[in-house]
Amino acid sequence: MTDKRCQIFISGSHSDLKEERNALLYTLLGMGCIPVGPELLPTFGDDSQDIWPHVRQQIDDSDYVLVLNAGRYGPLTQSGVSYMHREYTYANTRRKPILCLLHDDNRPLPQERSETTAEGKARLQVFRDELKRHAEIKWGSVDGMRQAVQRHLPAFIEDHPSPGWVRPENASFSLRQENLQLRQQVAELNDLRDTLAPAAGGNLDDVLSERVEFSFVCNLFVEGNCKLATLKAAIAWHNIFKAFSGPLVPTATEDKIKAALSEYLADTYSDLVSRRHPEAHAVNDFQFTEHSMRMIRLQLRRFGLIKKDTHQSDKNRAIWELTAAGDRARKRTVDV
Repeated sequence: MTDKRCQIFISGSHSDLKEERNALLYTLLGMGCIPVGPELLPTFGDDSQDIWPHVRQQIDDSDYVLVLNAGRYGPLTQSGVSYMHREYTYANTRRKPILCLLHDDNRPLPQERSETTAEGKARLQVFRDELKRHAEIKWGSVDGMRQAVQRHLPAFIEDHPSPGWVRPENASFSLRQENLQLRQQVAELNDLRDTLAPAAGGNLDDVLSERVEFSFVCNLFVEGNCKLATLKAAIAWHNIFKAFSGPLVPTATEDKIKAALSEYLADTYSDLVSRRHPEAHAVNDFQFTEHSMRMIRLQLRRFGLIKKDTHQSDKNRAIWELTAAGDRARKRTVDV
């Protein structure tokens, strides 16, 4: 049994999922986790109190986020999205590992636990499409959900390591283990640099001219409904690098870089998507898939063009900057 305890933020609508939320709370406690959520705050339910700063702090302090959703989108905030959607969006921007517990669409829900208006149903569908970009567990009953979490959560935690909480008497041992792992990672990265640097050196322009297949997603609006489309395109590395490096003056967050890549995709492929989906009356929100983003970051680092700003980056936010070679390459690609 590990001495580390993971804090897990539970997000979801409240009025329709009270039994499920309580079951999830006790399931996590039984698994040695630390569950938190808005309803555990002292001022929850008091409309005169703004608990959002405290909810943000709960998310910041958590290692993982579980989004529990069935047939309700939930009440709206002043910004026009539900409280659950706002929690998810904030957790996603903070790059928290998110596991979605989605009610099985094939299992009917009573009317009082479902959206009844066309607008509510449309909002819920768009939101669930966003959630499906993450790891998900389908459930149809309280017991089924409890068993699924017990079965799948340990593997999810193993696949997404996080610091967790450690008792003080065990902290020194944990730090020694972490330092050992970091030294091993540094050694592996140094080996990787020594192996790849000569290959990227004299032939960088040739490498950047190569085309690689990437996947991206966008929203299609058809008869007032929104659906997610996934497409593939062969893109030259110099176009990727040009878009990626645009915000790096001198550094940029991952969100700014993703926004620049989104703009590039929209400018380049909007017409293509419209031709492939003539039924859509609007297309927006272009984004590379997480797999493609990981490949882009990894390869641009291997090419020696970008690196993390170690002084500003932390476990929740990556800050990127150009290397000297990357700065020279950007000047060469600016007119490509």
